[in-house]
Amino acid sequence: SVLSVTLFLVAINDICKNLPSSVKYILFADDCNIYCSGTQIKTTTHFLQLALDSLSKWSHKTGFCFSPAKTQCIIFNIKKNDPQPAINFMNTQLSFTNSIRILDLNTLDPIHNQGIRLAIGAFWTSPVDSILLYAGEPPLQYRRHSHILKYVTKIKNLTNHITENIIHSTLPTNILPSQNTVFENFKIISNNLDFQSQSLNKILPPLPPWLWSPKINTQLAEYCKHNTDSRIILNCFAEIMSQQYPNYTQIYTDASKSKNGVGFSVITDWENHLFKLPSSFSIYTAETHAIYQALLIISTSNPTNCHIIISNSLSALTAISNLYPKNELIQHIQKLISEINSPTCFMWVPSHIGIPVNEKADTSAYEAITSPQSIKISSSPSSEIFGTIHQKIMEEWQFFWENIPLTNKLRNTKLLVKKLNYPPGTKRKDEVTVTRAKIGHSYLTHVHLVKKEPAPICDTCNVTLNF
Repeated sequence: SVLSVTLFLVAINDICKNLPSSVKYILFADDCNIYCSGTQIKTTTHFLQLALDSLSKWSHKTGFCFSPAKTQCIIFNIKKNDPQPAINFMNTQLSFTNSIRILDLNTLDPIHNQGIRLAIGAFWTSPVDSILLYAGEPPLQYRRHSHILKYVTKIKNLTNHITENIIHSTLPTNILPSQNTVFENFKIISNNLDFQSQSLNKILPPLPPWLWSPKINTQLAEYCKHNTDSRIILNCFAEIMSQQYPNYTQIYTDASKSKNGVGFSVITDWENHLFKLPSSFSIYTAETHAIYQALLIISTSNPTNCHIIISNSLSALTAISNLYPKNELIQHIQKLISEINSPTCFMWVPSHIGIPVNEKADTSAYEAITSPQSIKISSSPSSEIFGTIHQKIMEEWQFFWENIPLTNKLRNTKLLVKKLNYPPGTKRKDEVTVTRAKIGHSYLTHVHLVKKEPAPICDTCNVTLNF
């Protein structure tokens, strides 16, 4: 019946209610997976055995039956010499395997497509590609590719991760696609999308929290440049530099982003450095990269000199003082600060208030986007790579859409893969009408496919009507 699936899910909802707290579970439909982690395999085996005994009691109580023959175990362990423990379930000793395929994810596609079809009100016969494009939802295949790229990219910059050797291993040539691991799929997808990730490695804080105190001057943040005369801010800046940093070498950084790309500049007393980043990078990452490059310049200069890095990115300077930053670039900046022997300070200044060198840094950052002399930098924090992954996936979807035959009605009118929005206040009935008209499938034109009847014939010319 219609309620059978819902009633089944309600009936098994408490299947893992009495499991030990150290045992976690994943339940999807009638597929149940339990797992436990720890430092000792004997301890984890004990907890898993308790969990299986609890499931066995639940089975006798509710009448649901498990299949011990289909139940398998797998061990993820750094130690290769540990013997396989004995785990019993329903009076049967379970077997161990090196790989388990939990679920064929392709079976989710029709459910996903049907849900979107109902949400936008498309007719039953509407092409799947059209309803996905109309809703702005990429096919699940591309979303899986995105998750694989993001997952492997995230763990690639963890130098001590258990899968480090597997990630950098060579892809076998005599393996079937259905047998590929997530890392092998990552390499295949990366090659198909021409995706190259150069993420910075995560590193531990260079100093304990109670010793980490970077010198960041934000006195000018007390003045709002929109309500304060720029001459007042300029006088305050000159006073701070003359009284607090009279013998400091000033280094100015700035970044710029336009439709042509992203660039940043680092200006010292002796040279103007220009850098260019991929166009998908944010202005925050560019400002942070500028500070990082300024620190690299300081690390190679005279160690007896004092330096002050002047930036108009308050968010980047605030992130540097964070004790536990998640951004890999900020982690490397903190490491550089701790390694530089000479006194190094930071100062925030508002942009476009007339500080001569700061204005020059702003102009140079804009020029760095198109200048052939700019140094190209591709390494970035993982957050920026995620944006690049999204861009690559959308480009792949766009390429797929452009190659759909023009017999698809929506393909003739919709060129870009993005969601179609209704005007505010549109009624549901009107939304459904517009949706079916744009997709080209409605009750009037395609009901004969549902009823399995011949296509309608024109009363005048006696020719089959093709919609």
